[in-house]
Amino acid sequence: MSPSNYPPLDRPPPTDSPEVQQWIKEVQESGVEIPGFSPTVAGGCPANPDAVADSSRCWWTCGGCTRESDVTTCPDKLNWGLTYDDGPAPYTPDLLNYLDQVNLKATFFVVGSRVISYPALLQQEYLKGHQIAVHTWSHYSLTTLSTEEIIAEFGWSKKVIKDVLGVTPTVMRPPFGDIESVFFLLARWVDRTDGQLHSATVCVPSARP
Repeated sequence: MSPSNYPPLDRPPPTDSPEVQQWIKEVQESGVEIPGFSPTVAGGCPANPDAVADSSRCWWTCGGCTRESDVTTCPDKLNWGLTYDDGPAPYTPDLLNYLDQVNLKATFFVVGSRVISYPALLQQEYLKGHQIAVHTWSHYSLTTLSTEEIIAEFGWSKKVIKDVLGVTPTVMRPPFGDIESVFFLLARWVDRTDGQLHSATVCVPSARP
C-alpha cells in the first residue's frame, strides 16, 4: 500500500477529495437528515455553554447522553471489556505476545493514520483473533469537526482497515469519548451502506490465565 493514496497523517482529512465527496453524496442521498450543528471549540463544556444547553445534540462529554444502540455496560459482574486504543504502534508485538500467554482476546480501536504506519501489525492483531475497530483517522475530538470532516474521518478509517485486512469494521470508539447526535445519525448512513457502525464498550466473559 502507498501512503500517497491516503490523506496526510494525524490531522482531519480534506473534504474535497473524490472519495470524501462520494461519501458525502451517499449521506445526502441516504434519507438520513443530519442536523447542522456548529463544531464545538477548544475548552470543553465551560467554553461551549450553548452546545451544552442544547439537548438535541446529545453531547455525551457534557451530560453523559447515550442512545439505546450504545453498548455502555457489561451484562454482569463476571463480564468485562478488554480494549486498547490508538495503535498500532511499536509496542504492539509485546502486547500481542502477552495476550497470547494469558489466553485473552481484545478489541483494538485503531487510528487510521497508525494503520498506514504499521499495516503489518494490524494484520497480526487480526490474524491472532482480536477484533479490529475504528478510532477515527486523526484522533481529533469529533464534536470539534464539521459533519463533512466526520464523514471523512469515518470513511478513510474504514477504507484503510479494509484495504489492509479485507474486512470492514463494525464498531467504533470516539476519541476522548467526545460524541454527539451527529455521529449516531451518520452511523445510520453506514448501516444502510456496508454494515453497522456503533459506539461501544466491548464486553467479554471473565477469563483467567
